[in-house]
Amino acid sequence: MSAFQRAFFANMLPFMNKQFDRDSLRKKMMQFLDTIKPDTEYEPEVRILTQAMRIVGRADLADSIEKEYEYLHPLDEFSEDAASARVFSSKNKEEFLQQAERFLQLYPNSYAVMGISESYVRVMLKEGKLAQLTERFLRDPTLPTNPSLDLANTFLEKDSLKEALRWAERAVFYARDESSVLQPKYLAPCEFAEERKKVIAEGLLAPAFVHKKMNNYDLSLKLYKEIITDFPDKLGIMQMTSVYQSIIELLDALSNQQEAYAFTTKAISSGYISDKIISDYEKLHDYLKKEDIVKSDYATDLQELLNLGKTAKQMLVLEDQLSIPPVITSLKRADGSTISPADWKGKVVFLDFWATWCGPCIRSFPGVQKLYDKYKNNPNVVFAIINVWERVEDRFASVRAFLDKNTYTFPIYYDLKDEMVKGYGVTGIPSKFILDKQGIGRFMEVGLEEEQTFIDETSMKIDALLVQ
Repeated sequence: MSAFQRAFFANMLPFMNKQFDRDSLRKKMMQFLDTIKPDTEYEPEVRILTQAMRIVGRADLADSIEKEYEYLHPLDEFSEDAASARVFSSKNKEEFLQQAERFLQLYPNSYAVMGISESYVRVMLKEGKLAQLTERFLRDPTLPTNPSLDLANTFLEKDSLKEALRWAERAVFYARDESSVLQPKYLAPCEFAEERKKVIAEGLLAPAFVHKKMNNYDLSLKLYKEIITDFPDKLGIMQMTSVYQSIIELLDALSNQQEAYAFTTKAISSGYISDKIISDYEKLHDYLKKEDIVKSDYATDLQELLNLGKTAKQMLVLEDQLSIPPVITSLKRADGSTISPADWKGKVVFLDFWATWCGPCIRSFPGVQKLYDKYKNNPNVVFAIINVWERVEDRFASVRAFLDKNTYTFPIYYDLKDEMVKGYGVTGIPSKFILDKQGIGRFMEVGLEEEQTFIDETSMKIDALLVQ
């Protein structure tokens, strides 16, 4: 470690250990920068230099140093990181598009390309620049899976099936190409391989769906079957249920009722159950019984399959469990009384951290209300919609004003010192947690989901924890 690095950490470590405040750190960093000069050709010291510059309030100078280093060493890891950071710190849409375009040209194999290109495509689509996008990425074959799927979905909405198929197939090609994306440092090789499998599985859904719409039933069936055969555990329960449903419909359309029936039994017994699959099972069972292929009783067979499916579905849901320890703190009610999460022991608890200024939080509330209505009479389920991070002095008044304009009836609590939200490590809202009967956080979701998907998937998780 160089003298410059040692001096930097000698100042940072006491601050990280809370031995002095940020103002003191700023003064110490100013002295540090005045006293010791870095080697601006040595990447670790350039990283430290720019970090120190930002601490003392010289972000403009830090940006200049990064750009100069990037110009001299364009392929260095630091240059790539700095260019990526500049994309997401853009001050406006035009600057974002310019910085994103530059990054995509310089670092086509970077892992960050996935997130940057996805944002780039969505901004361009919002601007109505579909033609420019397709022209740009037809010249450049490096568009990753998710933004390719965004383009495919856009053409689907326009009922342009050939173009939708073109971009859907490109998404799968990119997902399968092992050399297309460099492995990120924070993922082990085995983790990266699993991530790639998930990307392939999600990519296959699009061309399978488009082929189905184009009546290319054999091609669609082949892709859906590949998902079930090669990637059976890479999609969520709702997605896999949809895959099974599509396979059954395609086999029925191809007059292969016997195989379609086999897939209905496999779907139900594996926990991928829907009203449509059960209806198809009944129809196919009756048809095959008339053909003297199936001999057994429909009601008996269905009940046996549902019993197997219930157990399988519970196991599927619980596979994704986390193990977040309980956060020991207290919450306030609107009347000022206090409640401790320890009071909820023995019950399944749904937590939702929100604020009155948070648009996605507010947009999620109709779904939260429907979920609450489903379980409000169950004494073993608790809902706690917890107000945090308010930007006003009187949180109670702010929330009361919000509730006066709405008709939500779920229980509201207040994390007045923001201790619980910090304890759960929340960095963005809405953030939702489901705790088991011992208070261990088993599931977490951040952000806004489609309403019915949120209700269905959260219900499955609550139900699975209830029977534990």
